[in-house]
Amino acid sequence: MTQRSNENSLSNTNKKGKTDRRVVRTKRALFDAYEKLLSDPDVSRITISSLTREAGVDRKTFYLHYSSLDDMINDMVDELVGRIMVPIMSLSSADEHKDYIDFLIDAEEFFGSRAALICQEFNAAIQENPAAVRHLFEYSTMGSLVSRFREPVLRDAEAFCDVPKERLEICSTYALGSIISCYHLWLTTDIDMTIDEYSVFVADLVSQGLSTYLHDRISSVKG
Repeated sequence: MTQRSNENSLSNTNKKGKTDRRVVRTKRALFDAYEKLLSDPDVSRITISSLTREAGVDRKTFYLHYSSLDDMINDMVDELVGRIMVPIMSLSSADEHKDYIDFLIDAEEFFGSRAALICQEFNAAIQENPAAVRHLFEYSTMGSLVSRFREPVLRDAEAFCDVPKERLEICSTYALGSIISCYHLWLTTDIDMTIDEYSVFVADLVSQGLSTYLHDRISSVKG
């Protein structure tokens, strides 16, 4: 999570709405320093003092932005989510759907295409810094990660699909929970598949599962 990271998620704005680039640089330095310190197997030895020393930032500056290490790690998780989801959210569609069958057909396309893209973005993040991504996965609860990813997907889905929100919540929770759980498995166990092979397998598994349900619903509505 270095050059390709989503700096928008690091940005603070002043009263005129302009990005404070000093804040972005400081947070980037802290994030990069934290990732370097993860080379120590005992992450409990990472302290604010060791972090700020590695980042070349003084402690007072750290406390201008964060109240604790946990607070900063939480911000790093948000950055990971933002970095993965920005390309997916660019696919938004404002198409209107006239009936339930239209929704079911389009929902299959919506979740299927995004499952593949989310896997691709996870791959890119893992390939850049697997230790950092693994640590962030282990730091966050599964429910917390799913909720963070689900929020932008739901906003996108509500614009794309004319269907009750609770149905979209179930579909998005199923898709995202499956993807996140599978990547946690890949990061924490020794699976004999490359990350690219794994990505295709997981995306197909998730999209086919939803596709089966949606096809069944289409058949029942038509029947």
